[in-house]
Amino acid sequence: MDRQDMRLLTYLAEKTRYGEEIAANFDKNTTFYSHVPLLMKIIGERYDLNFIPFQFQRTRPENKESYLLILPVINNQPLVKVRGYSEGQKPINQSLQSFIKNLQPVFETGEKSHLLTFNPIMLACPFTGQLPFYSIYCNKPASLLVDSRDYSFGWQVYEIDTSERDMSIPAVLTPQGNSNILSINGIPAQYPFPPGGSPLAADWNGDGFTDMIFFNTRVLIWQVYLSPFDKGPLEVALPGMTAEDFPLAGDWNCDGSATSGYFRPSDVSWHFWDGLDEDEVASSLIGAQTNDIPVVGDWDGDGCDTVGVYRPDKGEVNLENTLSADLSGIDFNAPKDSIPVPADWGGLGMDTLGFYEDGKWQLSYANCECPPANGFPVFEFGDTGDIPLAGKWR
Repeated sequence: MDRQDMRLLTYLAEKTRYGEEIAANFDKNTTFYSHVPLLMKIIGERYDLNFIPFQFQRTRPENKESYLLILPVINNQPLVKVRGYSEGQKPINQSLQSFIKNLQPVFETGEKSHLLTFNPIMLACPFTGQLPFYSIYCNKPASLLVDSRDYSFGWQVYEIDTSERDMSIPAVLTPQGNSNILSINGIPAQYPFPPGGSPLAADWNGDGFTDMIFFNTRVLIWQVYLSPFDKGPLEVALPGMTAEDFPLAGDWNCDGSATSGYFRPSDVSWHFWDGLDEDEVASSLIGAQTNDIPVVGDWDGDGCDTVGVYRPDKGEVNLENTLSADLSGIDFNAPKDSIPVPADWGGLGMDTLGFYEDGKWQLSYANCECPPANGFPVFEFGDTGDIPLAGKWR
C-alpha cells in the first residue's frame, strides 16, 4: 500500500453512501482485485461497501441513478512487475475509453517515479533461451533490456449517470405455433408477428424507437411493423431480391430513418436503397466471403449506418465506416459460432457487437479486441432456437 492507495481509500470512505456498490475495472490477475476491497474494510472501516466487476450493461446497481467506477491508471509499466500490475490491465483500460470519453473523473490521483530497471533474464537469453524455465520469457516479443522511462501510477474515479445512458435493450423472437412472440429484456411480451421470414430491428420511421421488419422469403415482400406494434404492416417490395439474399436495414443516408438493403452471398454483392422510391445507392464494397454473416451499425458514432461481416467459424469481425471501403482486414476476434447482435450496448451513441448462442449473451463495448476486466459479460435470456434482437423499444 502507498500514498495513492491511501488517497483512493480516503475518498471512497468519505464520499460513498452506506451499502453502495462500486464498479471496479480490474484485471483478475492483479493484486488490486483482492487488496482494494480488503483494505477498504480494514483501513477505511467500510465493511458495508460492495465491489462488483465492471461489465457495462448488466452491472447497474438496482434502483440507483448513478454509481462509482474505479480503475488503476499506469504509464510505462517497468520491466519488473510493480505493484502487482499486469499487462492485462492495459487492454482492459483501453476497452473503457469510449465509455468514459465525455466524462471527467470526480477523483484522480497519481505520481511519477524515476526508475532504472534491468531485465537479467533477457540478457541471458542468448545462452539459456532453450531451457524450459527461460524459454517462457525468451520466446516472447523482444522487450527492453534496460528501462529508464518515467513510471507513473494512480487511480481514477468516475460517476456513471445511468439516466443518461440510452442503452439498447436485448430481445428475442420465439417461434410459437402460428406466430413469432417478441420478448424484451427477459420479460415475455405478447407481441405476435407472422411466422417465418427474416426478422430485423431498426428505426424505420425515425421516431427514435425500434420497429420490427420481416422479409418474407416466400413472396419476397418486406413487412414493416411500426412501434408500438398495434397496427398491421407496411409492405415493401425491392426489385431484384431473391430468397437467398440477407435482408439489411440501416440508415444509409444519415437522416435518422432506416431503409432497405441486402447482401447476396452467391456473388458477395451489397445493395442499399435510400428510400422506398429512391434508386439503389452505389456501393463498391468488396472482400466479403460467401459464408460471412453481414452486420449493420453505426460503428463510429457519426449518425450513419454502415456494414461489416462476422465469420462464425473463426470468430473474425471486420467493420467498415463507409459503404465504399474494402472488407480487407480483420478488426478483432470474437466468440465463434454465435449470432452477432449489433446495438448501442454501452449507451455511447455508437454501435458495437453482442453475441448470442443458445440463450447466452456476450456483449462487447468497443469495436476492438479489448474485453472488460472479467471477459465479455455473459447473461442468459432466451432459449435455443430463439432469434436475438436489440433495440430502443417503446
